[in-house]
Amino acid sequence: MKKLIQTRRDFLGTAALGAALVPLVSACQFDTVAESAPKDKLDILRANGVQDPDCEWCGARDVPDDVRWKARLHKDGDAGERLLVEGTVYKEDGLTPAPDILIYFYHTDTEGLYGRRDQHRHGRYRGWVLTDKNGKYGFYTIKPEPYPSRNNPSHVHMTVTGLKRKEDWADSILFEGDPLLNDRDYSAKKGGFKNVIELKKDAEGILRGTRNLRLWPV
Repeated sequence: MKKLIQTRRDFLGTAALGAALVPLVSACQFDTVAESAPKDKLDILRANGVQDPDCEWCGARDVPDDVRWKARLHKDGDAGERLLVEGTVYKEDGLTPAPDILIYFYHTDTEGLYGRRDQHRHGRYRGWVLTDKNGKYGFYTIKPEPYPSRNNPSHVHMTVTGLKRKEDWADSILFEGDPLLNDRDYSAKKGGFKNVIELKKDAEGILRGTRNLRLWPV
């Protein structure tokens, strides 16, 4: 009986420890928990991207083979406030989740600049996500700064590409409380829902916000 009680105690202790570690493991696996997309889908998405090499805003044609529904744009040690944006992409009805939608993001650095010297024209803070079966996506990065000219609020550019839709731009993600926002920024429509998002800092000091998207007719 004593051995049985001890075994049960060991089991409960192990179970409790495992439960406590679940949030930590989940957080650490942000970039690796999802499988990458099949090659046939990626080939279609690349073909549906804008192919003009002089295009200033596009990026679907460069999607890497290991794209997942979540991504990390920044590196450890980068300056700036950590930012996590998550959301759901819906079909035109605004209710049905849209899987396999490729979103390309890019934004400025902490000085309000994009590419420098031998970098890509969009700079180092660029990346791709492919929505999961529930239309979900998310990306970690740093909070961008406005252009040095201060003529636009901080923003994250985004394009949307599907298996049956060509790459097109959506209204940029903007941030509530930015002093450079104006009435026009609140009237954006391409992508539906609110593109001016509220940010809240979590217990780890990461700014978190939600940007949902509604697809538009093609």
